[in-house]
Amino acid sequence: AGPEAGPHWTVLKYPDSKIDPALVEARLVLCELYQRGLQRGLERLKRVRRDHADATGRLAGREGNLAESLSRVIASVEQPAGDTGRVDSMTFAGNSARNLCQPREFAVGAPVWSLPWKERHVEQRLGKSDEWRGDQRSEPRSLQRITRVPAYFPVTWKNIVFYCDETDIYAISASLGREGQPAWGNEASIFHLPNEVERLPRAFAQGARVGYPRFTLTVAGDFLFARLGPATALSSRRREFRQNGNSLVCLGLGREGDLQWRVDSDDLDSEPGQWSFDGAPVVAEGRVFVPVRRGDLQMQLHVACFAVATGRLLWSRKICGGVEAFGGEADEIRQQLLTVADNRLYYNTNHGAIAALDTTDGRLQWVATYPRVEPETLVGFNRRQRLGPNPCVVAGGQVFAAPTDCEGILALDADSGTLQWAYRVRGTVPQLLGVAKSRLIAAGDFLWALEAETGRIAWRDGQADPEASTWGRGLIAGDQVFWSRREEIRIVDVATGRPVRQIDLGLQFGLYGGGNLVQGGDWLFLAQSDRFVAFGEFGGMARPAEKPLAGIWFPFRPAVEVRPVGEVK
Repeated sequence: AGPEAGPHWTVLKYPDSKIDPALVEARLVLCELYQRGLQRGLERLKRVRRDHADATGRLAGREGNLAESLSRVIASVEQPAGDTGRVDSMTFAGNSARNLCQPREFAVGAPVWSLPWKERHVEQRLGKSDEWRGDQRSEPRSLQRITRVPAYFPVTWKNIVFYCDETDIYAISASLGREGQPAWGNEASIFHLPNEVERLPRAFAQGARVGYPRFTLTVAGDFLFARLGPATALSSRRREFRQNGNSLVCLGLGREGDLQWRVDSDDLDSEPGQWSFDGAPVVAEGRVFVPVRRGDLQMQLHVACFAVATGRLLWSRKICGGVEAFGGEADEIRQQLLTVADNRLYYNTNHGAIAALDTTDGRLQWVATYPRVEPETLVGFNRRQRLGPNPCVVAGGQVFAAPTDCEGILALDADSGTLQWAYRVRGTVPQLLGVAKSRLIAAGDFLWALEAETGRIAWRDGQADPEASTWGRGLIAGDQVFWSRREEIRIVDVATGRPVRQIDLGLQFGLYGGGNLVQGGDWLFLAQSDRFVAFGEFGGMARPAEKPLAGIWFPFRPAVEVRPVGEVK
């Protein structure tokens, strides 16, 4: 424009070139640290050290080198160097975020003590195309397949191990000198619920049934919470039998398991038999959260919230509705679990939707849907269920899920539910063990480590062999993954995927069939289908000498002979 166009106006834009890029990058480190966790903050700090090693400025109340200031901030939030103990596993997968990583590794020795419990198995009728697996026994005349199930997921609290079944809660001592004995009194059972299943008509047990029995519970503070009673939802074709409800109970551990309160699912509605608790509860912020199912012409899935102190219902929210498995032609055994993190509740429904709710009032914050896969046979349905339960895993501002009706692992943004990446898995739906070193660890037919931010495979371990696949649930301890398989525990390095050690449960200890791993105190517990085994860190199997002692010459025999007269030769 010429001079006649008038005065020129200066336009200011922000940010502009006067903003120090090093200071911006340093502040992003703090954002990653406080929003997505320590590991993500450390990774961002590496960029500052690489690109702005000599940059200075004012950050976190200090003037000086930015990388050094950030290192001091991170050191203040890291775990103290002297705190290398172990954390009790207070619920399924360790904590309410379903992402407990033990502070250090466990040097597995030999089994020190064990106790038997009621074996769990499922029976299935077979077609000609159904596969046979090594852990299954058969009766050719009836074409039945019996699969042993590691159904128990114990929790630990102050050297006491708790587990439950449909009717009882048990407490076992893990203290030195009293290992395997009842924790309180003469009986392991500290609470008994009358067995309503025995009162049902005989025809109740004669219908087709899908799903696997699973039993877990939660400890919060000095209280224990569990779902007891029938876990089987009757199919719609058998509505002539009234659906037996189940119960939510709270025990006070400070008073050796005294009942604090009990809520029956029949109390949730004026018409009994319609509602049932769909899984074990999770506890956070003085509240108890539990999935609830309404069995009607159209199934409904809800989340209910109760007060910890009294068991009073605070709110209930509907999440979704849907059609029952196989159109209501089969009874379904269900164990749905919720996840709590950062004042938000996450629910993997396994019915095409993953939801996030506010823990305060149950307000629905977002729902993410995905393409569903529905098995055509009962055996196929059970095959997709066999590594459950499968709650969401929350870490670093992300929600990870592997729904049983989806062919893949999903990563969602925790705030919005936006899909960040999806990794397709063929075959068995994997279980998510947690996030370590910014990697999501998943176990199924193989063991995978996926980069949490991108979904890229960091490494994969295992082989295409059904006998070498996952059986039971593993855990993460220190820098290692303890992978529970059908005949062994395989220990793998998180960073490299390199096998560190393999413990052959069958050949070394006669413990066949895999199991669920739980770490508590000085023990590594293995919960198999029919027994509970405690491993210590010492007292492993004797190993043969690496080199024979033939090169050492003895001028005499290295033994003595004691004669009856007392002479020693």
